[in-house]
Amino acid sequence: MTATTSNPAQMQTKTVSNTVPPATLARHAPTSGPGTTVLLCRTAYSLYWAGRYLERAESLARLVAEHTALLVDLPTSVPLTWEPLLAIPGVNHGFYAQFERADEPSIMQFLLADPSNPSSLYRSLTDARENLRTVRQVFPPEAWRLANELAAFVETQAATGWRRGRRHRLLDRVIADCQRLAGVVSGAMRRDHAYEFFAIGTQLERADMTTRVLDVRAASLIDSDGDGPASLFDEVQWLGVMRSLVGLHAFRRSTSHRVLGPEVARFLLSDPYFPRSVVFCLDGVADALSRLPVRDGPAEECARIRRRLAAVATTNWTKETIRRMADDLQLGLIAVDTAVCDAYFESIS
Repeated sequence: MTATTSNPAQMQTKTVSNTVPPATLARHAPTSGPGTTVLLCRTAYSLYWAGRYLERAESLARLVAEHTALLVDLPTSVPLTWEPLLAIPGVNHGFYAQFERADEPSIMQFLLADPSNPSSLYRSLTDARENLRTVRQVFPPEAWRLANELAAFVETQAATGWRRGRRHRLLDRVIADCQRLAGVVSGAMRRDHAYEFFAIGTQLERADMTTRVLDVRAASLIDSDGDGPASLFDEVQWLGVMRSLVGLHAFRRSTSHRVLGPEVARFLLSDPYFPRSVVFCLDGVADALSRLPVRDGPAEECARIRRRLAAVATTNWTKETIRRMADDLQLGLIAVDTAVCDAYFESIS
């Protein structure tokens, strides 16, 4: 992916800037309705990025766990390496600035425990904690406790938790605690504008990860689908793609097709009932925006991506078409992020 974004805290060729935004009022402060209080720009911004960071951490943990399992199970004749784990978050350049070889220990240390990597598990969780620390007055105390303890746990595991013998425990804890935190937010957080900003960040990050996995993993597999002896291992890898996005069970409920290229691409992009499909996430963003004021810019960008996804049903999927679609969606998601920042946050430097 070559697209960049104006927001420095996003994944890609990005670096994460200030984790605590300016202390000014939101340009279009949500002030209407009984019992509604003014939401500070810093509060809205911190909640938005806390949602993104927490979702990023859980997604990365799932991705690494599934890729590790695949590499252990597949025969050495299957051309699968650790490098796709760098390509998905777009951190190849940062990695090769520090390491000479893309081997398992180097990549795992960089992705899971490196505080200088803005997309690492370590940084995602510590940045989420710092954003939430400033908005504890509007965030459920139990959810804050979980985020704080999880970040502290990952910090203690930085030295050795990335090693294969200890990795399973680290990743399982991250996934479980992120799920618990999401459950607390779902069941305890007041459905006001603070919640909507947190939800928008979560849904945008989720859509972002789905398009990245499609771009890197699915595109490399889709042209190799066939009926020869290697097709068995292709299907195993497609199963891995779906498990990394928690989509295998939902896919099998939605269709009787085998877990192979075109059907997987259509499902991950356009299934309206799967919580990690791009369409579902965009609808979630649009729904949250409908409860915020001055929403035309972000809502229009969501609608523009939605129209682009209308072509999914008739697309003839090849490596080139899936990468072109992923590029278009990435640019669209960046446009949504930019529109949200322009509409609700004053100048962020």
